[in-house]
Amino acid sequence: MFAFSLLITPLALDITLVVLGAVGVMVLLGFFYHFILYPAFKVMADTSSPPPALGESKELILKNGRHLRYRLGLVDSDWKLRMKGIVEDHLVFDFRKDRTLEEYEIELIPSGPVLYRPPHEQHLQRMKGRDRIESRELIGHPALFRLVAAMQGERPVHYIEFELSTRFFIDNAGDERMKFIVELKRIHPGIDLKSRSKRGVYNFGRGPGDAAPHEE
Repeated sequence: MFAFSLLITPLALDITLVVLGAVGVMVLLGFFYHFILYPAFKVMADTSSPPPALGESKELILKNGRHLRYRLGLVDSDWKLRMKGIVEDHLVFDFRKDRTLEEYEIELIPSGPVLYRPPHEQHLQRMKGRDRIESRELIGHPALFRLVAAMQGERPVHYIEFELSTRFFIDNAGDERMKFIVELKRIHPGIDLKSRSKRGVYNFGRGPGDAAPHEE
């Protein structure tokens, strides 16, 4: 009986060690994928992404809660513009909903040079700091934002223009809701498609992407 127990114990120990070893290997592989492979694949996918395109737009809806922040910037923002001279969080839209009404206050937060045409206005003006607009001002009167990448004196020579507008829609509950549309309207003076850097950032150049000028 004693000899039999000596034979059983090492076998059980071997099985336990094999199981623990297998679990350990799986855990290590999981950590390797999650912290090394996945970030590497994500970076590779980001750097190989195409540059922004005219007419591209994003719809912003506050689905839960009363606050939404949306960032336009270089490669680490919600909308990755990938154009040289644009900075991270170049322009941030901070939406805050009224507690009872379908109305919003939008705070505009620039981190880089931005020219801005408010709703109901005809001319662009330089943003000197944070500004605010009300959602009702945008109904039928979109705002225009020129994110400046390079300037000569006071004249912007490289820039990307966006339009912020709003529309109403009926949600699944049958309620009338408001959504915001951010649309890329102009890239001046176009994109040099052959200039992509290792980070996936492009230079401005004489290529497709320019459009009829806006009034200033």
